[in-house]
Amino acid sequence: MNKLLVGCCVMILSMTLAVPELWASPYPPTNGLPEANHTRIVSEGVRDFLSGKTLHYTLYFNNDGTYLYVEEGKGIHRGKWSVCKFDNGFEGVLSDLFGPNCEGVVTIDNKKLNAVWKIYFVTSKDGKVYYSGFDYICQCIAKPIQDALTDEQKRKEIASAGGNPNDVNALVALYRLYLNAKSCKEAGLVFTDTEVENIAKSAKAQEAKINSDQLQNNAWQEAAKSSGFTPAEANADYDAAFKECSQLLTLYNLSVSRVLPKKPF
Repeated sequence: MNKLLVGCCVMILSMTLAVPELWASPYPPTNGLPEANHTRIVSEGVRDFLSGKTLHYTLYFNNDGTYLYVEEGKGIHRGKWSVCKFDNGFEGVLSDLFGPNCEGVVTIDNKKLNAVWKIYFVTSKDGKVYYSGFDYICQCIAKPIQDALTDEQKRKEIASAGGNPNDVNALVALYRLYLNAKSCKEAGLVFTDTEVENIAKSAKAQEAKINSDQLQNNAWQEAAKSSGFTPAEANADYDAAFKECSQLLTLYNLSVSRVLPKKPF
């Protein structure tokens, strides 16, 4: 699998396990990396260095030799990583995430904050150097990964209850639109009784696809946690409330009423 030649975190993931090299390879040159004069090679302690870190909000290295990679719209990809060695004794990382070669681990550090600013995974092949760069480093499980894990667990629970996760998510979205539109109408903003009633009808039709009162109730509770506002709250920041209600009306037109433009002649 070819590596990216630019520092970013978008990768094509190999679905096969990495195969260790039969012999140790030379450490890849690092003088061609961006800001090469400020780089530091992590020559030892690679496992301790990577364990527990999230890179660019999307890639988490667990200390048990597994990783989680979150790709938008595709859920969580799980794989394995391990420590490998180059012929000079320096450590690197071996993972199906990058390909079959031992990857050097190189950082750019923020010395003022005593923190890692960027991490490069570097390898060489046929005389060329390839690298992937990741920024936004934290010693944590970043929120996008936490959200993906929560969504994965929720989908499993829905499926085990006999529901279709996509149907339930669509119901949550309609409930949320209904609650917000109702708030807009009560504040005298954009929505009328007609639009609110149409959303309710769409929600009832969606409920018919989910033969579980418990799943419907869970969907309502989820939507209610982050939806709606009072007329007093709308009056406190009228411009923001009007903008939000106008955006909701656009969503309503696209997802519920599917309003077509009027004939101009």
